[in-house]
Amino acid sequence: MLHSKSIDFKKSPTTTTCFGAMSIKEFARVYVMSAAIVAPIEKFLAFSIKRNAQINTQIYAGEESR
Repeated sequence: MLHSKSIDFKKSPTTTTCFGAMSIKEFARVYVMSAAIVAPIEKFLAFSIKRNAQINTQIYAGEESR
């Protein structure tokens, strides 16, 4: 029978977060996962802001030519 090895948090390096103490590996895994979720949202927001600025510039140029 195989025995699963439990992690002894008293011996492993830990960090304290809003979720309590967690191992550095666990913290890194959560950080990478959250970065993977946030990156596409940041790209979309950057594109939206850039596009909005272009539209506003075109509208302003149209009003200036009147």
